Amino acid sequence: MKVAIVSYGHIDSILPLAKRLAEKVQLDLYICVYGEKFTESIGSFDLSPYSNGIHDESVTIKLLGGKVCDYVNDSFRIFLLKFPDLKVKNIENIFISYEFAKYLNDQKYDIVHFNGIKLTQFIIAFFLKRKNVLWTIHDPFLHTGEERFSTTVLYKTIGFLGPNVVVHNKFWIKDFMRTYSVNPRNVFYVRHGTMEIYRSFCERDYNPDPQKKTLLFFGRISKYKGLEYLVKAAIKSKNRVPNLKVVIAGEGKYCFDTSLIENNDLFECHNRYIGNEELVELIQKCDVVVCPYIDATQSGVVLTAFALNKPVIASAVGGIPEVVIPEVTGKLVPPKDEDALSDAIVDMLSDPEKLKNMSENIKKQFISGEFSWEMIRDQMLDIYKTTLRS
Repeated sequence: MKVAIVSYGHIDSILPLAKRLAEKVQLDLYICVYGEKFTESIGSFDLSPYSNGIHDESVTIKLLGGKVCDYVNDSFRIFLLKFPDLKVKNIENIFISYEFAKYLNDQKYDIVHFNGIKLTQFIIAFFLKRKNVLWTIHDPFLHTGEERFSTTVLYKTIGFLGPNVVVHNKFWIKDFMRTYSVNPRNVFYVRHGTMEIYRSFCERDYNPDPQKKTLLFFGRISKYKGLEYLVKAAIKSKNRVPNLKVVIAGEGKYCFDTSLIENNDLFECHNRYIGNEELVELIQKCDVVVCPYIDATQSGVVLTAFALNKPVIASAVGGIPEVVIPEVTGKLVPPKDEDALSDAIVDMLSDPEKLKNMSENIKKQFISGEFSWEMIRDQMLDIYKTTLRS
């Protein structure tokens, strides 16, 4: 079987899947980028020296860097597809999509698997001669504060076109099918594995500071992340957890009263893009990662923490309860409940043995258990075969 994965972002999750799939099929990965500067998950690329259109492996290898290439280990080919932007009115986007579709047709792939969702992939799909197309949708519904009418239209179009669709959490499946008129026969659930690629950026093994009890919130700052509830819960927990420290690492606009964290030694804030090596070090040095989200689909933050065997306290929203198992790999709390979050913080940080056991549970579950990439690969292969028969 010959497979092309065309990925719009989500580089940290598509690389582990592609690596496992390449053990069973002939696979090429196309990473779609746009504009002159692209920053997403493990990638922060200066694209200004490169023309729009498809680039061969030499360019992709240069941009991804040695650590990612060592991880891939030549198990599949990686190409770069650059668009000038994501604007529907830009005729160059249509031309590039048309030329890329012609290129995919010439390569005679059995399956074209789109990962993520952007307008240009609809244009590409329209010009594909072979109709064995699969779509992975990471966010069946947009997060609070990030709603876009254009994305809703794209989802409606998927329902009309009727391709097979993969989603990563059970929680939203029924609402997704009903809202966008997607045929249940076309929707497949596949678990999401850990972002194990981040282990490639471990420069050395770090341990939490024994003199501190450190919570880490990391990732893009956005309203739906509920950061203000962590801030309030941490302030309430301070007297019950000696030497408590909260590290907030990620770029974005704070959506709450920042006077709570300004000039407060309890908090250490890095409001900027966090590079891979620095992020891995922060995760290794913390005791617990906290995800106090208001809403969610699944969470890349949780799965990045789990890649480094770090327990998580998270809100019980969306698909998060499908991966965070209470008292096994972390704790779940109601959203927007700073008191429950404070109690969970105190309970976790007061019991080092519990944290150690949770770390071991995470390692077992995601390396060889039902969340392993090998299990996920086999599920995806079955969906490929179903798509070929449809």
